[in-house]
Amino acid sequence: MKLNLEEQEETIEPVEKTDLIYGIDDRPPFKEALFAALQHLLAIFVAIITPPLIIAGALKLDLETTGFLVSMALFASGVSTFIQCRRIGPVGAKLLCIQGTSFSFIGPIITAGLAGGLPLIFGACIAAAPIEMVISRTFKYMRSIITPLVSGIVVLLIVGRPETVTEIGDLSYSFIKVIPYLLVLILALVGMNVFLVLTIGIFAAGIVGIATGAIDLAGFAQAVYNGFCGMNEVFFLTLLCGGMSELIAKNGGIEWIIQKLGKVMKGNKSAQVGIAAMVSLCDCATANNTVAIIVAGDMAREVSHEYKVDPRRTASLLDMFSCVFQGIIPYGAQLLVASSLCNATVTNGTTISAANILGSLWYCWFLAAFGILSIFIPFADGICRKDPWNWEYDCAESNVAAKKALLEKEAAEAQQ
Repeated sequence: MKLNLEEQEETIEPVEKTDLIYGIDDRPPFKEALFAALQHLLAIFVAIITPPLIIAGALKLDLETTGFLVSMALFASGVSTFIQCRRIGPVGAKLLCIQGTSFSFIGPIITAGLAGGLPLIFGACIAAAPIEMVISRTFKYMRSIITPLVSGIVVLLIVGRPETVTEIGDLSYSFIKVIPYLLVLILALVGMNVFLVLTIGIFAAGIVGIATGAIDLAGFAQAVYNGFCGMNEVFFLTLLCGGMSELIAKNGGIEWIIQKLGKVMKGNKSAQVGIAAMVSLCDCATANNTVAIIVAGDMAREVSHEYKVDPRRTASLLDMFSCVFQGIIPYGAQLLVASSLCNATVTNGTTISAANILGSLWYCWFLAAFGILSIFIPFADGICRKDPWNWEYDCAESNVAAKKALLEKEAAEAQQ
């Protein structure tokens, strides 16, 4: 039975446009494929032959054996890459995944070579390869156990391990005094209003302190007062900067900044770089990441709408880069406190300034690097892609129905 023209048009699904030159199943022309293959070959050649050369040098092997190791590394890399691309049975991803030697195994291989020579090295590799294959099949189940939090702690223990062990004093504690902290954590996780959570936490800490005799009622009141006094500077600075930001907006300052930045911002990616630069400069000027977000927030919102940057992405950029620069500016509260703590614990007479700590702030540098990388390679935008932003209703697609109902309700109430 033949379909009419209208029915045929209805059955045609639109093809999503992408920036890809070739799709996964496309076959480039021979000339382009040849140059791409040569480029890959030159890029991986040194990385493949370097590990066997290092191992041969450490084991003091002769020239003939060294050449054999290099040849076998190249041969094994070619065969395994071919299997990975062609996918033979359950083995292979059917993607261009270059399989080469790894620097991670140089240490264990040299140790095995010093103990038993090449026979022990080859035997260990043959025995370990099937184990690695079997373990690879469990990765999809292990993701729920080995979370980023667990792997992050492992990296912290390895990279952040101190050169000298500091003596730890008495670590005894009372569980009842931990209850206020657990209460705040639990109430925050269940989604209670943050001000209500903090208020409950303050009074819970006061009640526990008075009940255990750690503090009296006057001391509790004094501690609350000291807390308010400690926040005065940030409180008034936030009010001042918020008012200044609104004055700038009312007098056309934000439009002027966006107009000037518009000469640099040509699209979505450059707009994200501009948002990151704006909040970074604001943080350098105010030395307070909260105030920087308040000042740059209005400008970032306008840029977000102008260049169609997902607001959730904009909020992430504001948060990341304000924290990055708040952590690395030498006159910021964080580095000043860190340097004072270092000087309080150093006993050899050395004075450590905030600038001396900059090179060791690996968390801030990693955060900046991955923040910039995420702009050009959106590896963490899964939520934004699954639930894209609807610019007409200014909300995520999943909330459009609720937003429509709310607008209809407001319109009905206005007519009454």
